[in-house]
Amino acid sequence: MIYYCYRKPTAMQRIQFIVSRGATHYAQMTIPPKSIESVVKKLTLRYDLTLSKDQKYKRKKEGQSVADLVIFFDITDQLYHLFILVTEGDSLTSFTQSGYDKLLPINEPRIIFTERYELVRTTRKKSAMANKGRSHNDPETWTWRMTKAYYDSIKGYFERAVIVYPKDPSQ
Repeated sequence: MIYYCYRKPTAMQRIQFIVSRGATHYAQMTIPPKSIESVVKKLTLRYDLTLSKDQKYKRKKEGQSVADLVIFFDITDQLYHLFILVTEGDSLTSFTQSGYDKLLPINEPRIIFTERYELVRTTRKKSAMANKGRSHNDPETWTWRMTKAYYDSIKGYFERAVIVYPKDPSQ
């Protein structure tokens, strides 16, 4: 299935949702606007992205891989960010062996979104797993956090703002 996202949080939520539903491998690429249409057509044929939800469910039950594509247009950079997310299955080996796109495991290296955020798996304590209004009792969940480099740059910005303008930072 192809998901077009025009806002960064929407794209991040969609990626997180797909990963939490079983995606184990991914490929990431950045494409200029002039070639996006041809790239999406190629990826649609390559990964069979036109499947409906019912068809995807049946393929997963049969043990075949299912792929999803998340497309985000970054207005500031004027670039499309494409994320191909693939579930574990028999056809995963055909995807990786055919040499199309290098599919990486989701855990290492992590999915990094616009060099600022990375998708990480977090675990919960057993005491916190008691279902209190949640729809699941999974010991592991997925969330986004700032990358170390981006966190350090934000931290430095705030430190400078406090030192230079301690009383009125709007100056």
